[in-house]
Amino acid sequence: MRPLACLLLLAFTLSAQKPEYDFYSEARGKNPEQYAAEMRRSGIAASEIARRLDLLQHHRPLLDADRWDRFYGSSTSNYNRQPNAFLAELAPTLKPGVALDYAMGDGRNALYLAKLGWTVHGFDMSEVAIGLARRRAAELGLRIDATVSTDAAYDFGKERFDLILFSWSMPLVDVRKVIDALKPGGIVVMEFGAGFTGRNGMLRLFDDLLIERYEIRRAMSDFYDRRETQVFRLIARK
Repeated sequence: MRPLACLLLLAFTLSAQKPEYDFYSEARGKNPEQYAAEMRRSGIAASEIARRLDLLQHHRPLLDADRWDRFYGSSTSNYNRQPNAFLAELAPTLKPGVALDYAMGDGRNALYLAKLGWTVHGFDMSEVAIGLARRRAAELGLRIDATVSTDAAYDFGKERFDLILFSWSMPLVDVRKVIDALKPGGIVVMEFGAGFTGRNGMLRLFDDLLIERYEIRRAMSDFYDRRETQVFRLIARK
């Protein structure tokens, strides 16, 4: 990366992160009552405890967006910066069409599809990640429609996409929105680890579609420090 680009990215990353959300790294995953008790024992002021609990209970998307801003803004974050292996295996066998990269991160998969001739839309809640995707697209001379959005706010539309990709993500909206957004004959391609829905959970998610491929194997994860784990893969057609 060129020095000027590094400086611009650093400035953008720092502006995107919110110091008032620093506590989330220790609070995430904890029971709110237990966390409140921990804060009281640590001598944290009642007003600060109330502020944190309000964010945890009513504004978690803001906290999660900041968490991913920090993740994608750090050069030490350990994740697969190359296209997902399952997608790379499948995509060359498909006729390019219109794709949605759901929770697209830094655009590694969206850019791969665009190189293959797909019209690619994608969204992510992280401003930093979308900024990276847009900049890389410009550097490569590719066009992708990358939007900063939460799952709930994104406009999926009706029968827009030939392919909807879930690469180490899963729908946090009514799955009917995802299915309705597929064109007739369109496919969902999904890969994630066991902690997302449990064994066979993705089959139940897309039970209304024709399951063309489903497998569980040991493989390297794209996230979570790239450890070997159970990886679940699905192709389902409308």
